[in-house]
Amino acid sequence: MRMGHLQSTIQREPKVSNYTIEELIARWKREELTIEQVIGQILLLLKEQDRRLREAALHTHARRE
Repeated sequence: MRMGHLQSTIQREPKVSNYTIEELIARWKREELTIEQVIGQILLLLKEQDRRLREAALHTHARRE
């Protein structure tokens, strides 16, 4: 899978990964997911984590004002 294809796949995916990080690791160890699928899912998890951190920071900042 080429990087451009991986990027377009991530953009088409739902915002949240279908798996928890623990599930991803377990599925990868059982060879149920390709490395490309794992990377895509990890990026989705990271994107969601980033969104949550930004949201929490905004709420924290708003409370201080």
